[in-house]
Amino acid sequence: MRQETEKKQTDPDNLEINNWLAALAFSFFFINEVIGTAGSSYITLMAILILCVISIYEKKFIVYPGAMILIGIVLGAFLVSFLRVEDIRYTFYYFRYFGGFCIISFLAGLQNICVERVIAHMSPIGFAGMIVILIRGFSAYDSPHLMGLSYAILPVLLSSVLGVIFLDRVKRFLSIANIIMVLWCFVDIAPRGIWIVIACFMAINVFYVLCKSKWGGRRLVKEVLFILLFSMIALGVIVNFTDIILGINEYLSSEFGIKIYALEKYAFYFEKGNVLNERGEIWMNALRYIQENVLLGKGIGYYELRENGQYAHNLLLQVTCEGGLIMLIPVVFIVLKSLGVLIKVPDKGERNEYLFFALTFSYGVVILFWSSVYWKFAPFWFFLGCLYKKIAVDKKSTGVRIKI
Repeated sequence: MRQETEKKQTDPDNLEINNWLAALAFSFFFINEVIGTAGSSYITLMAILILCVISIYEKKFIVYPGAMILIGIVLGAFLVSFLRVEDIRYTFYYFRYFGGFCIISFLAGLQNICVERVIAHMSPIGFAGMIVILIRGFSAYDSPHLMGLSYAILPVLLSSVLGVIFLDRVKRFLSIANIIMVLWCFVDIAPRGIWIVIACFMAINVFYVLCKSKWGGRRLVKEVLFILLFSMIALGVIVNFTDIILGINEYLSSEFGIKIYALEKYAFYFEKGNVLNERGEIWMNALRYIQENVLLGKGIGYYELRENGQYAHNLLLQVTCEGGLIMLIPVVFIVLKSLGVLIKVPDKGERNEYLFFALTFSYGVVILFWSSVYWKFAPFWFFLGCLYKKIAVDKKSTGVRIKI
């Protein structure tokens, strides 16, 4: 009887509501960008909430007591910030985003899913949406909105790469079409942060392939060699980054007449002597505010209040500025735990789950070291739900099914 229950809980058909819930939650920003109307976020959110209600009704919706405690702690941090910050408009702005969108994304990440089905559902969503975006064109977007559009499109590309790996021939065709359409757009509009995330995701995939190859069967040796090789290459690229980027841009432009938006933008900022696009100044401002209260920080939304709505453009700096070392320590633990999950390649039977986790980490976390704010970036909270579920399963913690 117990084996039948466990089989039922992991049966893809039995998890279809949760699969759609995960697909919509992770495609949240992309769907809103495609709809392109006022209030589209609430339309998408309503669809997600309806799926949650159905999942609860069918007794498939799971929560973990520890996860609810975590939400309570975050809400407590907001309460403290409301009492500390002299002007609460940015604190309240993030509170609305967190309460409206991020909590539900976190809960969606906690659910039992079939990752192959989730990717299969994301594939047609991405295909239909990319057709709409290509027909609409980019002429109506200014530079900041083009950047937002790029980040919204990114999960279509990453999930489609997994679609090529996971899915059958017909659905694989949609994934290949998505990859072509997204890369076609990214040549014109993608900023540097997009290519950093793509490089991170592909590096994890290469790392997995190397660790699973039959070379000697010595996975630890392969892991160490890959990490050392990747670190050396990364160090070489960092040291010579400007020369490499400008050289590639000049070669593509002069030999083929190809102009890539990210390279052109980098060359422009290099000529101005500002290759970080003012992020150096932004990060220094964050460090200055951190020094004012290293232990407890200055409260959620404080940086934005002092910098006229500008944010810190870095996860660790933003966290430390807002909550000091008290908030930084758990976030560092999250990052290190995630890297530990990625380095510990599964021996067998968990390839798809591993690569899906790599997808959620690449899109949900890596971006935050360069752009966006975690309080309103729903993919970060979806990733956090996935990570918490993995930790809970490894520790054999029991989830509670909500019933109505």
